[in-house]
Amino acid sequence: ADSHCEPHFTALFLQHLPVTYSREVLLQTLNAEGFACAFDFVYVPVDLITMSCSGTAFINFRTHDDAVRAVQHFSGFTRWLHSESTEICRASWSNFCQGLKAHIERYRNSPVMHEKVANICKPMIFNLGVPVPFPAPTKRLRVPRQRGKTSQRGRGGKAEEVGEEEC
Repeated sequence: ADSHCEPHFTALFLQHLPVTYSREVLLQTLNAEGFACAFDFVYVPVDLITMSCSGTAFINFRTHDDAVRAVQHFSGFTRWLHSESTEICRASWSNFCQGLKAHIERYRNSPVMHEKVANICKPMIFNLGVPVPFPAPTKRLRVPRQRGKTSQRGRGGKAEEVGEEEC
């Protein structure tokens, strides 16, 4: 886990999730691991052609303390639900967005929120564990490009989201 964080940080970037994971299975994992009601935003980027997980997720926690607990808990995590994956999770502070408001503003006008994109591919927001509607876009949404959205960038092959869905 990254040791450097600011006291207001609440958002994590998880890497090395099983490619079979979906947003729903990640939510089940978060709840099973003691984080029910602790998060208010979850996004698992999905390849819109293959519908497979990119192996990454963005999660915003309601409090900094919950986020610290999560980054510690999921660093090195291997107890994947519904998967025999041997992937070892890497949890770090998100470099893209911090806070629920920033995530909403980033994604509400993103092509991933277009009506042609399946709901299972979209980010979700929560209020005490209950899904709530994502705020409406403030501009016309473009249809997402139909090509893979992930690549290997950065040192050590760090997977980062690229393209229009990058936060």
